[in-house]
Amino acid sequence: MAASDSHEALLAISTGVKAEVAGCGGVAALVGLIARRQADDRAAESAAGALANLAHESPASSAAIAEAGGVPPLVALLDAPADRKAPEWAALTIQYTAQHYRPSQVPLI
Repeated sequence: MAASDSHEALLAISTGVKAEVAGCGGVAALVGLIARRQADDRAAESAAGALANLAHESPASSAAIAEAGGVPPLVALLDAPADRKAPEWAALTIQYTAQHYRPSQVPLI
């Protein structure tokens, strides 16, 4: 499977599932996990991937990430080693959150 195919498959989760994860506190839990881990930690990398998935084409999940204070811990993941996926997932999550963020909701940083 090509890298672009795996990204498409990963990001293809339905809006209903994304809303359910956000509604049960999943976003806040993932943000908290990232905030407590080192940038090169595999759990933080996986959590960033999950957040990218949730934020993709989902204004509600993007707002949940911003409201949970997710952007600063994601910015810290950008310093992870280049051979890891954490910087890519963090950048995608930040991008998606910024695309869907509305200033009337909550400050990003």
